[in-house]
Amino acid sequence: MKKTFLQTAGIFVCGLLLAITTQAQIRQTNLQVQLVSPTANQVYNFGDTIKLSFTLKNNGPDVLRAGDTLVFSHSLSQNPAATLVGQLTNNADLASGATTPAAIIAQAKNNNTTGSDQTASICIVALNVNTAGLTINGNPFNVTWNDSDTANNRSCATATLKKQPTSGIFETGNGYAALVLSPNPAQDKVSFTLDLDKPGQVTLYIRDIQGREVIRRDYGKAAAGAGKHFDLDLAPLKSGMYFAELSAGDHKFKGKLSVQR
Repeated sequence: MKKTFLQTAGIFVCGLLLAITTQAQIRQTNLQVQLVSPTANQVYNFGDTIKLSFTLKNNGPDVLRAGDTLVFSHSLSQNPAATLVGQLTNNADLASGATTPAAIIAQAKNNNTTGSDQTASICIVALNVNTAGLTINGNPFNVTWNDSDTANNRSCATATLKKQPTSGIFETGNGYAALVLSPNPAQDKVSFTLDLDKPGQVTLYIRDIQGREVIRRDYGKAAAGAGKHFDLDLAPLKSGMYFAELSAGDHKFKGKLSVQR
């Protein structure tokens, strides 16, 4: 089977651990992959997490053992990812006709900074290790199964990756607008921009997960206009998750901030 590595614009990559099995008998299978997430035409706002999950059905005559190695290529990485059957089946064999529970193989943030919404075909492909010529650290797989029909080894869905907003506001609800802090996760400093329809006092509050205020930054009165830029020094914060609340005149905004040292 041809190895297909599809890349989507503005996506960070998460990898998986590779493993080798030691089974000896080559058994005949027919793997059918079904993408569970994303769903067809799913829309991801900037900063949303894309979770790639799937099910795997064994349509072949022979069982797949819990210790057998499976290898996948998918759109969230340029490198193939290997796992054991048992990691998808709670350490059980996958009998003929059986289907695994839905499993997440990778996840990534929509970091589309291209300036326009992007349409991405997000796919997962089960590779036939008997013919793929794959190796781990230069060593070939100990092949224990063969896929007799690779026509159903691929499943895809089209998704829309929304672009990074030009201001700090991209979605409203419950009386608050959503605040985009960048970069996020952050180490030393974050920034945000606002479109202000009229002059207003701008104050940012940062709270920890217990709701305790850990930073209050008063930016003073900002003039009306688009693309007003603000920075925040994160030196007082330890690594962790925080909640940001911003008031700008009559407007209020909320967001989340992850600090990683």
